[in-house]
Amino acid sequence: MVVDADLKSIRPWWVKEFLKPVFWGYDYITPVYSRNEYDATITNFICYPLLYGLWGYDIRQPIGGDFAFSAKYVQYILEQHWYRSTKLFGIDIFLTLNAIQGDFKLGQVFLGTKDHKPSAPRLGPMFSQVVDTLFRVTLKAKKIWRKPLSKVKKVKIINQGMVKDIPPLAIDYKSMKSTASYLFSINEDILEKSLLISVYRKVDRTFRQKKFEVDSQLWAKIVYDILYAVDTTNLNHHLIESLKPLYFGRVISFVKKTLDMSHEKSERFIRQQVRDFFKQRRYFINKYK
Repeated sequence: MVVDADLKSIRPWWVKEFLKPVFWGYDYITPVYSRNEYDATITNFICYPLLYGLWGYDIRQPIGGDFAFSAKYVQYILEQHWYRSTKLFGIDIFLTLNAIQGDFKLGQVFLGTKDHKPSAPRLGPMFSQVVDTLFRVTLKAKKIWRKPLSKVKKVKIINQGMVKDIPPLAIDYKSMKSTASYLFSINEDILEKSLLISVYRKVDRTFRQKKFEVDSQLWAKIVYDILYAVDTTNLNHHLIESLKPLYFGRVISFVKKTLDMSHEKSERFIRQQVRDFFKQRRYFINKYK
């Protein structure tokens, strides 16, 4: 079992809930937390949607920082190829995707509220490293996601739990807007080359008007376009950097829609988004034809 080093909310019963399933025959356990909808935005807007929409697995917090695993899985993961970004912030998504790819028995456990240093929308190495590992492992797993998929596999939540009061989280809305505008201006050329022309026109229009309206269906096409470009061009690092302003645009759109909503209603928006990624998976797979 591993946990984040900055946890303030860990309790003795967490150890029991995490490790019980391993003794029952599970190989890889991820957490389910009560988290503010503006915390963990890389999870909510990139990792969870791609895992659900393209890989076909409903794992709510695939980069939760806290995991339990069997000896069999540990041996397997040590034998895989680790990318540079994997040894940094990419480790969490690397562990989860390899658990799927290796066909291990997966489960989730509810652990209540997670209190730690929040990962509200910000730049820095985390975004680039997580997305780099996510894209690399995904593109090597075509045999998994190119198969016809009629429904998403729900990964069992093994224990019972109640959603508790969600701690508030301040969002620096103005800073996010100015950062998104600046980053878009320096990445326009790459985005124009890598996005489908109709997708680029929508993005260009909303950013020039400073509206930052990136709905979930447009966001799904953006992520799939960039992922495809990573696979088919030599612009890898630049493509991930070019995704940043659009990621901020998506977060801004979500904040505008949900600012006065309850946590439960905001969560429904996140769930709708992953379903839109599933609906658009054919859009992505057809690019290879």
